Amino acid sequence: MNVLMSFSWKNGQGPAEFVARLTSDFIARSTQIAAIKDFEATADKVKEVVEGVVLTGLSPEAREKDGPISVVYCVYLAGAAGEKASSSYFLSEMEAAYKTEPELALSLAQALMNATLVEESAKECERLADRIGKEVLSKYPTAEIALMRAKALANATVVEESAKERERLADRIGTELLSKYPTAEIALAQAKALMNATVVEQSAKERERLADRIETELLSKYPTAEIALAQAQALVQFGARLDEEEKLVELFQRIQTLLAPFGLSWEDLTRH
Repeated sequence: MNVLMSFSWKNGQGPAEFVARLTSDFIARSTQIAAIKDFEATADKVKEVVEGVVLTGLSPEAREKDGPISVVYCVYLAGAAGEKASSSYFLSEMEAAYKTEPELALSLAQALMNATLVEESAKECERLADRIGKEVLSKYPTAEIALMRAKALANATVVEESAKERERLADRIGTELLSKYPTAEIALAQAKALMNATVVEQSAKERERLADRIETELLSKYPTAEIALAQAQALVQFGARLDEEEKLVELFQRIQTLLAPFGLSWEDLTRH
């Protein structure tokens, strides 16, 4: 199979897409495949073959056809399918390749970030984010790698139960990353983290404070439609704690005023 994949990476059209589709369709179905009548292979062997195909994306032949990116994507696909062992295996192989091939720095950072997308533990997400910082960003301090760490920290806020902890993670994005790499993309990651804090915050006053932080600390410096939407979503969470009609009307008008300069409307907000 690896010989065929080597040929495919050299001469085929879309081998990266094939690897992703193979992983999506079969990484979690090895037992079903092995049970097919007259199919002479164990479930472990089926999984071994799929994993082997994925890891050909790290071969020299695969470099010019998005091979490493396909492995990065499969870290997520395997995790999303509940195959955490395969996801971790792909990640460890990417890390091993990076040790001898530093040009894979961004790919490793992306793989670590992708692992946080399917991680159920906020502490584990934060640990993965810190690995990006320690293993990659410290050696290759670029805005692209910093963004992967920022996204990983923001992903931790999705599964963190505490509003205070979500805000702490958002603050880490600001102090450790945005201050050094002032880009709109990293600012958006912090805005999303602050917005996520409003989702589990019980106090209406605190929800409004968090929404105001997005405006004063981020939107004022990085005036993008995406950050405006994050603030609007935070204000909607604030509104969910209001019961006075007059205040709700004022809030609705505030959100409309916030979105208008970016060509956005209430309908755009409801689509996100």
